[in-house]
Amino acid sequence: MRRVRRAAGSGYGLASLVLLQLICTPPLVAQQLAVVELRGRVLMDDVPLPSTQVILHRVGLDGSGPLDSLSTRPDGSFRFRLPSVPDPGVKQTVYFASVLHEGVNYFGSAIHLATQLDTLYEIRVYETEGAPVGGAALPLQARYMLLEEHQGFWTVTDLLQVNNPGQRTLVAVAQGVTWGYPFPEGASDLEVGGGEMTPNAADLIGGRLRVTSSIPPGMREFLVRYRLADPFVTLSLPGFTGEMELLVREPAPPLEVAGLQPASPVEMEQGLTYRRFVGDSLQDATVIMSPGPGQPVVPTRWLAVGLALVLAIASLYFVLRPRAGVAGHHEVPVQPATTLFERRQMLLLEIACLDESRAKGEIAVEEEWVASRRILLERVQELG
Repeated sequence: MRRVRRAAGSGYGLASLVLLQLICTPPLVAQQLAVVELRGRVLMDDVPLPSTQVILHRVGLDGSGPLDSLSTRPDGSFRFRLPSVPDPGVKQTVYFASVLHEGVNYFGSAIHLATQLDTLYEIRVYETEGAPVGGAALPLQARYMLLEEHQGFWTVTDLLQVNNPGQRTLVAVAQGVTWGYPFPEGASDLEVGGGEMTPNAADLIGGRLRVTSSIPPGMREFLVRYRLADPFVTLSLPGFTGEMELLVREPAPPLEVAGLQPASPVEMEQGLTYRRFVGDSLQDATVIMSPGPGQPVVPTRWLAVGLALVLAIASLYFVLRPRAGVAGHHEVPVQPATTLFERRQMLLLEIACLDESRAKGEIAVEEEWVASRRILLERVQELG
């Protein structure tokens, strides 16, 4: 009996100990809660940049804007606590950080997945250098032109991928530009899009595009639209152009394009076909578009076009597709070959930058902000 009592007493003591531990231990859920952080650093010439202000931004369909700001530590690092875990399956929310250095805004990449937080977030800034008054001579990595006929005129959407091979950000000096480029004779009604310049940072004077926005090292995209009386024009491509592609929407008059090679047409959507002319590794080239023999191509499905080509051109189409201009802000560029989700996130970033520009007083007319924001939201809804 004594042994039984002792055994029972031991069992009771063990159970009591377990219950006591359960009572005194915080709930398991509370223990598993983790702090969601964006850890990063600011670099200049691969050297950490201390005491630099970093701004955290949030973008979502329910609102957007700056969340927090702080200064980098002596080792150039920074750390932000995020209010939620980036998860596109739960909520369409994007985070990114920016730095203003020597008057130039530098943006980090968009964070829309939790796995992206496992990698150190980097923002690179550069010293500035004044460009020549007439603009720096910069090579083109690629140029894509899309021509479409309208009632009485032609619309040209021109995407120019400009490469700054230097180690400093080019800025415009007084009465000068950072970069200039010749457009076809008769080009008019310039509209600015894309993410590398605002409408007030570019103009078209004497048939030449003049850009005054800063150009950091690396590749930058300038997206513009303008009008032509007809497609029979001469294109001047000064300097080096890595790749040139001309797309002409059908139906269009027969064309002969000297300086480029004809390529297989591509159908973006059913019944929407584009004639193509391409070239690569061009140096001080001239492209002459003149009337040619034959009949306009009837839109059909071109099965001979490879799947990779279709995907590449379709991505380009989403970038170049004519849209109303968004005034007064720094847009976030939409790169070719992005997914539907990524294009949606980039549009949300554009909305955030637009709201930030309004908060800074860069958009003086309230109606412009309202109209521009509505256009961007409509584009988000079009993507689903």
